[in-house]
Amino acid sequence: MSPGTDLLTAAKPPRSTLVDFLRRKARAWAPALSYRILRQAELETDSDGRLVSTGVDPQIFIQLTEREQVPRWLRIRFRVQQVSTPLNPMLYAFASGEGNRWVEYRLPSIENGVLDEIVLVPPGMNMLRLDPTNGPAVFRLTDLVLHEVGRSELLVEAWSTDRRAVLRALGYRMLRRRNRSRKFLMRAFDARRSGRGYEEWLSLFDRAGSAPFLPVRQAADAAVAKTGPLISIVMPVFNPPERFLREAIRSVLAQTHENWELVLSDDASTERSVARVMAWAAHLDPRIRVIRSETQGGISTATNLAMVAVKGDYVAFMDHDDLLPPGSLAAVAAEIAAHPQVRLIYSDEDKVDDLGNRYDPFFKPEFDPDILLGQNMLNHLCVIHRQTLVEAGPLRSTLDGSQDHDLLLRVMRRIDRSAVRHIPEILYHWRRSRKPRSFSQQQQHQVVRARMAAVREHLAATIPGAKADLAMAGYVRIIWPLPDPAPRVSIIIPTRDRVALLRPCVESILAKTAYPDFEVIIVDNASTDPETLSFLASVSADDRVRVLRHPGPFNFSEINNIAARQATGELLCFVNNDIEVTEGDWLREMASHGVRPDVGAVGAKLLYPDGHIQHAGVVVGLGGVAGHAFKSLVRNHPGYFGRLCVTHEVGAVTAACMLTKASSFWQVGGFDAENLAVAFNDVDYCLKLREAGQRIIMTPFACLIHAESASRGPDTEGPALLRFQSEIAYMKDRWADTLPADPFYSPNLSLVGHGYTLAFPPRRGVRP
Repeated sequence: MSPGTDLLTAAKPPRSTLVDFLRRKARAWAPALSYRILRQAELETDSDGRLVSTGVDPQIFIQLTEREQVPRWLRIRFRVQQVSTPLNPMLYAFASGEGNRWVEYRLPSIENGVLDEIVLVPPGMNMLRLDPTNGPAVFRLTDLVLHEVGRSELLVEAWSTDRRAVLRALGYRMLRRRNRSRKFLMRAFDARRSGRGYEEWLSLFDRAGSAPFLPVRQAADAAVAKTGPLISIVMPVFNPPERFLREAIRSVLAQTHENWELVLSDDASTERSVARVMAWAAHLDPRIRVIRSETQGGISTATNLAMVAVKGDYVAFMDHDDLLPPGSLAAVAAEIAAHPQVRLIYSDEDKVDDLGNRYDPFFKPEFDPDILLGQNMLNHLCVIHRQTLVEAGPLRSTLDGSQDHDLLLRVMRRIDRSAVRHIPEILYHWRRSRKPRSFSQQQQHQVVRARMAAVREHLAATIPGAKADLAMAGYVRIIWPLPDPAPRVSIIIPTRDRVALLRPCVESILAKTAYPDFEVIIVDNASTDPETLSFLASVSADDRVRVLRHPGPFNFSEINNIAARQATGELLCFVNNDIEVTEGDWLREMASHGVRPDVGAVGAKLLYPDGHIQHAGVVVGLGGVAGHAFKSLVRNHPGYFGRLCVTHEVGAVTAACMLTKASSFWQVGGFDAENLAVAFNDVDYCLKLREAGQRIIMTPFACLIHAESASRGPDTEGPALLRFQSEIAYMKDRWADTLPADPFYSPNLSLVGHGYTLAFPPRRGVRP
């Protein structure tokens, strides 16, 4: 082993326990591992020997010996001390020179302690990248050790974490099913890294379905249990397994809210068990009614027959093998009581397998009409005012497979966004059986065709000139129209020296941008490098480029405000000098959203030079003030439940590449040059726009390269650190009520670490 850096010191021996004794013995038999530290990025060592993060993505690169044929279990161990803020480390394994082969491992948060984890590195991957933290921080990292984990050590460690997984792994190993055996060992170590899983989360916080919470909920809803709104549940039925149908009906009977009716619509089922279960249900409770069709008409026809028969003020939709937690209708009734004007209610959901195990929770954002155009986010549970359903019209059998998406689009044409309410609780369990039984599972191609047809019809009725194209993973991309002529865009680029960054930025904009009318305003903040000054002089010869001079200390907000005052465009596009354009339609895509009347700002998907995501929207409150969503995922990662496959609303976007109307910019006073000279000015600007009633949009269909803060020094020492801390304090004071309540990031998801993990506990009572 060749360390190659003073970062490494001799690791101290672990304390003597039985497990540690077995570990030491097992390690003696472990295969030798050769590796070396190649380099550090955005990390410096200060005079006290502490590592200082000089950017927001510090990295340590480690090269392994190549092993092409077999995967390797590796153990990584290091110690951190003198931590200024809790670290949220990430580890990546990849094959050098192949940017598309990439595995990531989310490591536990750590503050003054030892991190000791085991990971499985796939065959052929000969590089590791350790990111100690995801933002500015000061810390001391020592005792970094890697070694290959042998079979004995692997079993000892896995046994201490998940004995059941080890026994299953050994069983599959005896059957020579190595991949299955490896899968169960991976499960043990994944559970150890994630710390707390969905099962534990449910036991602690599941108010709608967990027994400890039901008496509380039942007592709270006693006033509306009998006198609250009558909620009609419609359930189309066609040949479900008898057990699943009975369980679905029993889940309705178990509701703590008593004022409901269930209308079962049998679509000419051929299985005898269906008639038997229907008769049992109708006899069991007078609130259950059965409708039977003599000929099979499909899911839309069966649902329409049930909707005609309902008596309730609100209608809930349920599949014939899914489940409602006991508190589902109580939560809906309480929402209606609190908001009588509500016309559509939707909830979070999870999945349930054939054995009743719950998994894969979908914690949804508040209602976003852009997401609804790209995917049917609202199902399940979805409850709609009956009169609104009458006005929208029946389900259409020609669109079976996306009939519910089509109905929701027609409903939204008739109600205001304020009439939609989201309940951030799991109120629906979606049955996902090993055998695909539902129409949508069996006929994926027809589902996609029906979805496209529904969205295109909706666009023709509501957004003339808009087009719908098929996006990644079967989602829908909306191409918004531009006025004719297209409005002028002023692209504003602050810079100081660093011509190696500025040149590709400006040249790529001028050479590759296909937009018909734009100007580039470069604001030179006291450059002194002769090569930079020469480039600025030469590029000024282009009629599309102007260079403004602004001496004095770096103040991002002030520099951009000065340029915006001299801009001639109706739209302003703020671009960092370390951005590079790779696709010609990026500005057309952003401008098409920027001209929308209700949109205040538009952000792009930004990639690191290695192709991984640097920015795809900002989660307000993540990490204390704000953090980038989906950071470091691969370029074409779909995001959390397809979020990166569709245009969507976000809490904020980065001004590294942000487009906004000039009128909106001055309406809220531009960037705050007094309180936010460098950091968080873009987040503050977006929050001011939202406060004024405007929306912030992130489009994954405008994609650029961003080196991220490469042209500017660190915020972790001296005056810069003091300034950074004051900006954090200002944001927490100015937006105290807003930071923990990003409407587009569920209160059930954590604001610690990298985001999109379970919150322990959820942020109850912080809904917008």
